[in-house]
Amino acid sequence: MKSLIPQFNPRYLYDEAGNKRGVLIKAKEFEKIIEQLEELYDLEEIKDIEKKPQKARSLEAIMAEREKRKK
Repeated sequence: MKSLIPQFNPRYLYDEAGNKRGVLIKAKEFEKIIEQLEELYDLEEIKDIEKKPQKARSLEAIMAEREKRKK
């Protein structure tokens, strides 16, 4: 099974005291992380939409409403 977590090789930047202060990763690795975050955001949006009750209407009702708006 393919891991959903992208594999990357970060390089850490340290300050004079030896504390991690930053991370360097390749641009392609960064783009992959951003792409997966966007997909996660999209899935959350879909879940939110699915939770909301949907009101079904007939095509005729929708067309009649559109006609009223044109006038």
